[in-house]
Amino acid sequence: MSRPSQKIRNVLIAVGVAAAVIPAAVSDAKTPERPEAKTPKTHAVTYIFKGTYSGGMVTVTKGNKHVKRAGLVGTEVAFNFSETRVKVADTNGDGTRDLTDVSDGDRVVVKARLPRKAPGSGPFAARKLVDQTHVANARAKDEGEDADDASEPRTDKLNTRKAKKS
Repeated sequence: MSRPSQKIRNVLIAVGVAAAVIPAAVSDAKTPERPEAKTPKTHAVTYIFKGTYSGGMVTVTKGNKHVKRAGLVGTEVAFNFSETRVKVADTNGDGTRDLTDVSDGDRVVVKARLPRKAPGSGPFAARKLVDQTHVANARAKDEGEDADDASEPRTDKLNTRKAKKS
């Protein structure tokens, strides 16, 4: 063999060895680890429960689509009413409108903010409770009318408008 061909042969061997060694060395180097899979955020939505109240529990008869999808219609659901806004008439006459004014058997609407897909088990923190049984009485007391008159529609403004047109 001549001298130039031996040099070429040595260069080719060196390139071949380098091609075999470099990828192995690169793969042994520490690669940055991927962070572990994050748990998906639970998207909260408003559940609207309609039913009858009985001592901190609501027997659900109707609800919005979230209540229906969770299968809570027809069940008795427990709520935590400690931080709840309560909209009710002052039925016990103590001067404040609170949860003590809601009686067993009253029709109520309860709003709660819960995870969209799996609300979990109760008691759920209620955001708002509206007593539909005693709402008309609350409006009558606020306006200084009798409770019986509150259920009738007010037509005095309607009649004056019709009189002006004719």
